[in-house]
Amino acid sequence: MSIDDEIARRNYALTTATFDCEHLVQISCGGEILATVCNPNGHPDYFAVFNGNGLDDEDNDLGHEHAIKLFDTLDEQDAWRQAVRYGYLHALGKMMTADKRLEDEALTRAFA
Repeated sequence: MSIDDEIARRNYALTTATFDCEHLVQISCGGEILATVCNPNGHPDYFAVFNGNGLDDEDNDLGHEHAIKLFDTLDEQDAWRQAVRYGYLHALGKMMTADKRLEDEALTRAFA
């Protein structure tokens, strides 16, 4: 991990990448993609939030059944904003949970 990636990780500096299509955002930190928000397989009725890059081991798009949360576009006018907001919070929570586990392990070792 580069020094820039380490500093970004320590400071929870989330970044996003968008691509040449609508409704696709990847949220990352320190070079690691933490969450992807998109229309899985271009499905117009919902937005999905996935762990990681939203791809399986063969780099194929994951279906909605692998999403950690779905946002229905038919019921909510601001479903895209809600989905992206959830994606950011999920990514940040994922990083903070990992840090808390490392802190707990270090504390346990210190008093063992």
